[in-house]
Amino acid sequence: MKIIDLATEHIDVEDLLQRAVYQPPYVRTSSGKLFAVTEIAALDEEDDFAQEVALTRQNAALEAV
Repeated sequence: MKIIDLATEHIDVEDLLQRAVYQPPYVRTSSGKLFAVTEIAALDEEDDFAQEVALTRQNAALEAV
């Protein structure tokens, strides 16, 4: 686990995101808060909508209304 301490290291956002591709780093703010930075899959709205429709159709309580 790599921790980037912003109190001692200044890092560009693009550089931070590039690092997250290979190994998700933790970022510690100067106040001590710790954040995880990780890549997520691109969102495909059409697939999300199809999945929501399928889940809604399986919801018996909703179908009963």
